[in-house]
Amino acid sequence: MWNSGRTDFVACATMVDMLKSLDDPRLPVYFQEAEAGGYIGAAPGLRADYAAFSPMGALLHTAPVPSFLLSYSEVRFLLAEAKQRGWNVTGTAAEHYYAGIRAAMEEWNIEEADIDAYVANPKVAFDPVNWKKTIGIQKWIAFFDRGADGWTDIRRLDFPALEVPDNAFSGYPVRYRYPVSEQNINRRNYEAAAKAIGGDVVETKLWWDKF
Repeated sequence: MWNSGRTDFVACATMVDMLKSLDDPRLPVYFQEAEAGGYIGAAPGLRADYAAFSPMGALLHTAPVPSFLLSYSEVRFLLAEAKQRGWNVTGTAAEHYYAGIRAAMEEWNIEEADIDAYVANPKVAFDPVNWKKTIGIQKWIAFFDRGADGWTDIRRLDFPALEVPDNAFSGYPVRYRYPVSEQNINRRNYEAAAKAIGGDVVETKLWWDKF
């Protein structure tokens, strides 16, 4: 999974705190308890002592771990969003949303009773008024092992709202900058493209991220 071969990765407090706040049964699947006990996440962007925080879940250290280009849970979340946007989709947004949650948990072998309890939890109830927040948070949790997809959806839906780490070099990044090679060998077009999008900085939103 990593070119360096390192496996000493620990949980981030952003995800751990979210799972705890929702009483999410995926917490002990995504992570293991820290040596001192309990599930502890490190602050984002800071150097973390491996022994002080929760390591990745045992399942994530087991080969092979299934990987999805487009999972069933993602399809149901997309259908919930499409319905909420007024597109021609059968069923209700809430039905697709809850089906997405169920499917996402089944992918991690969560017990059915735990799934039922989670779906019935008022803290995860579908909110048609704040649907971007409702769907966005659940998709972000489901995309735990699909970082690029999670980042894309955060940019599309603007949820969950993630805080910028301490001593960050920029605001929250919503795009990659053009590569240095492009700046060096295609300077004129690079400058024109950068100007057209509003500046070649990581905070410049792409066209699909402006609504």
